[in-house]
Amino acid sequence: MWIYEKKLQYPVRVGKCNPTLAKYLIEQYGGADGELAAALRYLNQRYTLPAKVKGLLTDIGTEELAHLEMIATMVYKSIVASWRFHSKKRSMRLLTLVICGSKDKKARGFTL
Repeated sequence: MWIYEKKLQYPVRVGKCNPTLAKYLIEQYGGADGELAAALRYLNQRYTLPAKVKGLLTDIGTEELAHLEMIATMVYKSIVASWRFHSKKRSMRLLTLVICGSKDKKARGFTL
């Protein structure tokens, strides 16, 4: 059916901690118009179409899942890069702040 290679389609290089970028990438990951929503739309719509088109939507949905994997890697590398400069506990607070968001712009010493 598919062959999964344990490498990304395009290499992801993140050199420094950038929580603001990670915050926007998480929106692209799972937001209303994000990669996850697009992949699910393609993979679900294939059931309502004729057999000639099902394969095309399956391929497109699978490609969207590959994009999802690249975005997840970018978010992970953006946060892990902070572990070089902060303690692991402080970096986990940063990750929580980025994922959950905050009403306070300078929550727990981090500026977003």
